[in-house]
Amino acid sequence: MIRKSGTYLITLILLSISFVLVYLLSSYEANNSNNTVLNLLVSFTISAINFVIGLLIRFLTVFEKDFTETGYQTSLAIKSIWAQLLNSIVVPIIVNYIIEKKNVFGLNGLSTDIVYLSITNSFLPPLTKLIDPYYRYIKVRAFYYRSSLKERLLMKQS
Repeated sequence: MIRKSGTYLITLILLSISFVLVYLLSSYEANNSNNTVLNLLVSFTISAINFVIGLLIRFLTVFEKDFTETGYQTSLAIKSIWAQLLNSIVVPIIVNYIIEKKNVFGLNGLSTDIVYLSITNSFLPPLTKLIDPYYRYIKVRAFYYRSSLKERLLMKQS
């Protein structure tokens, strides 16, 4: 139970960091005129934090030492879904509610953030899969084992 609490605590800290970063960027954006770069930076920050949260949750869930694979997968899914949901939906809503003074649908408000977040999320996750070192390691290892298995089967046939 203590290990699960540690994972939740680290995830909460990352969500807090995300909230602060998005708040600072959005308040800076509100003081400036329409700035597409700042809108994209806010969206990129949310997507990047989602990526880091996903990696850390996968890493930390291993240390929870669940007794079954089902328990591990359930714990991983619940934490990942809730953390990324809060970061992608709740953080922008709260930040826009605070900054826009209850006018979240104004210029550079929630709707603008959601559009840019959608654009960022359509490109960033596939790119992170290409760059993700753990994903690359798994692919190389699978290729190695497949090729060595084929060689062993060919040697048995001869």
